[in-house]
Amino acid sequence: MIRTVIVPDKNTIQVSLTIPEDYIGKEIEILAYSKNEGLVKKNKTQSMANFLGILSDKTAESLREQVAKTRDEWDERLNKQY
Repeated sequence: MIRTVIVPDKNTIQVSLTIPEDYIGKEIEILAYSKNEGLVKKNKTQSMANFLGILSDKTAESLREQVAKTRDEWDERLNKQY
């Protein structure tokens, strides 16, 4: 993989690339984007309390059960590692 960062000083730029031998004959992709483009701000952590009154009791209980099951499975995997 080749990665290069440039800062253009005008809206047109001519770029010349040296392609590695093992890339010859293969499809390659060239992207241009701002380094900050597409960055997503991390939302603050939410808890079940954030959904109070939004979820039905049945949906909330199902979600709680799934979270508990997932945590138990995670704990089991961690305990097997140590």
